[in-house]
Amino acid sequence: MTCTGFDDACQMIERSLRHALKTNDEPVDAPLVLVGYSLGARLLMYGLSTSQFAPLNLVGCVIEGGNFGLQSDELRKKRYKADKRWAKRFESEPIAQVLGDWYQQDVFSSLNNEQRQYLVTKRSGNLGSALANMLMATSLSKQPDLLESIQALRFKQDTTVLYLCGEHDTKFRTLAEHSQLNYQVLGNAGHNVHVEQPEQLAIRLKNYIEQNVALGGTIN
Repeated sequence: MTCTGFDDACQMIERSLRHALKTNDEPVDAPLVLVGYSLGARLLMYGLSTSQFAPLNLVGCVIEGGNFGLQSDELRKKRYKADKRWAKRFESEPIAQVLGDWYQQDVFSSLNNEQRQYLVTKRSGNLGSALANMLMATSLSKQPDLLESIQALRFKQDTTVLYLCGEHDTKFRTLAEHSQLNYQVLGNAGHNVHVEQPEQLAIRLKNYIEQNVALGGTIN
């Protein structure tokens, strides 16, 4: 299935969640907390901002290292060119080779060699052409600025979005500090908090759900 853009991607997410509820014999109005990282975070913010997840009973959302949007046409043009170069490589070169270079980017500098190789191995099962398509369909260069709508977003019990980032992730820590959102900085981690500090991340997620979201019970 080919993704054509942000709207299409969010519709796929919404349909997948409803299918998962049905498959697991959960009620259609079961309370859900969405968690997204990087591109996944951007898609969640877009879907929330455009009410595309309205059919779901959302009671919270956690964003890990998501970009709210670029602030100028110059930055958008620069990002588009960069994404296009990566997409061309994913389409034409061995995927493991491209991923090896992908995880050498500055934003992933806090990863050690073992963590980097784990991610390359994990992602190498994907189709390069599919990654290229998704990269261009949901390029940050095409994303509107979502910050204001996320700042104004409220779930049940007046719960707000929680933004998580690593202390060594300078770019996204700065975004968080200036966002006026409820945010938390996780120690000894960079952009891939879920890979570098999975237990610490799990604790933050559990606390967010138990303290701020009315799910009607304790998470085990």
